[in-house]
Amino acid sequence: MDTRTFKHDGNENADILAKEGSRLRFIGPSPAIGVSKNACKEKVKKWETQDLNILWSKETDKYRQTRMLITSFDPKQASWLTSKSRNTIRIMTGILTGHYDFRRMLNIMDERVSPMCPCEQEEDTAEHFLCRCDRFWRSRTEAFGHHIVERASLRDIPWRRIKKLLISAEDSLTPTLGSRRNPLLNKGASTEGEYKPSGPETLF
Repeated sequence: MDTRTFKHDGNENADILAKEGSRLRFIGPSPAIGVSKNACKEKVKKWETQDLNILWSKETDKYRQTRMLITSFDPKQASWLTSKSRNTIRIMTGILTGHYDFRRMLNIMDERVSPMCPCEQEEDTAEHFLCRCDRFWRSRTEAFGHHIVERASLRDIPWRRIKKLLISAEDSLTPTLGSRRNPLLNKGASTEGEYKPSGPETLF
């Protein structure tokens, strides 16, 4: 059924009456605000987002990896991430901030762990994994459409595609030194903080 409303005298008369009514003196409790409640809420949300972005820009000035992947507050990205499981949020946050258990990060905590990636090209970091590690070229192609990604392009990649890369690359991610296993493999953690195999599980 066609529900379009065509221009007719009734609509024009309604517009005229509305304009005349807006010129009348307000009757009711003061002060009177000539804007709708929704318009006020949207304005407040806009102020809030602007303040969040200013604060984010100041607080992350020293964190190159975080600034690279999270340039500003994005309600859609935030809503997508917070709708996921706690394990997904934990892993994604680690990847986005660069503070996950890649070998470079483990080396900072324990010098016995080599910071070098198993590909032996450079240090094992989130940026290396996301952009150019030879071990994951096929997974990057499936997730991002390119086997090598420029660092500056990461900010434009939706987080759901980063999750897709992690799932695709899961089987190739290797354990680190000794009994300490890479949490990216999603093995069960003991109460003493060491990662031990607990049977097959998926990353997300």
